[in-house]
Amino acid sequence: MWMLIYPTGPDLSFARTVHRGLVHKSAVGEVFVTDSARVAEDSYVVAAQWPRKHWYFGEPAVSLNPLLVAETLRQACLVIVTGHLGVPTDARVRVDDVAVFLDCALLPCLLPAEVTMKIDANVTPSADGPIRSIAARAAFVYEGEQFATATGRSTMAPAVLSNSLRKPRDADGDDAVIDVRPEWPQVEVDHEHAVYCDHQTDHIPAMLLIDAALSSVRGKLTESAGVVGFEATFDGIVEWEPSAVMRLSFDEEDPRGVSVDVIQGGRRRAEIVVLAASEASS
Repeated sequence: MWMLIYPTGPDLSFARTVHRGLVHKSAVGEVFVTDSARVAEDSYVVAAQWPRKHWYFGEPAVSLNPLLVAETLRQACLVIVTGHLGVPTDARVRVDDVAVFLDCALLPCLLPAEVTMKIDANVTPSADGPIRSIAARAAFVYEGEQFATATGRSTMAPAVLSNSLRKPRDADGDDAVIDVRPEWPQVEVDHEHAVYCDHQTDHIPAMLLIDAALSSVRGKLTESAGVVGFEATFDGIVEWEPSAVMRLSFDEEDPRGVSVDVIQGGRRRAEIVVLAASEASS
């Protein structure tokens, strides 16, 4: 064991990677927005790189999980409001609704894929000026071909205001459970999940709820009716406790879509409609 002693240098940043070419690497382990530009008053282009391999991709590896598109849109909207519209990075952002529709159910063949988003974003200011909400429509393009579209709405609030309105967090999330009834398997929430819980949160993330709904439905669809999209609407925040229940409505004679309600405390907190291939292609 030895030690180097040298003059104190500048504080180093861990917020972004160096140019990957400098270290002879091209792959990343997660979805990352890499660049953005404002091309008109309400229009933006955003670049993102998808990882070489990820559990979002599903099985077989060529199938594209619409959740990957949703996560990319979520990141892009955050970049737009904070990087271009002046929303503070510590603002609390709540997903109100998000929908994804796959035009092509194939993963771009070159991985890691460099994806471009064309986004129209309409913002609503609050009474005192700051942006209160954003509504976005996005087209996802790979090598000149559009393969997915997505929409989303989110509401923003200053951190101080949001913290004053939220009740103290009694649960640490370790025992949080989503029950999927009556015959559906139980979905346990891993509070140490490397993707969904990579930072502290006082509620169950929207993307985690969507993933639970997609996973619960996927095994109930016929082989020819793979998941090619979803429409999710959130009526309120889903807390770590009490336990939430997922109620699925499934028509055996018309398996084009499954409606999933997330119930907590006797109230519906979210509705997620999972779309199968035959419905999305009509």
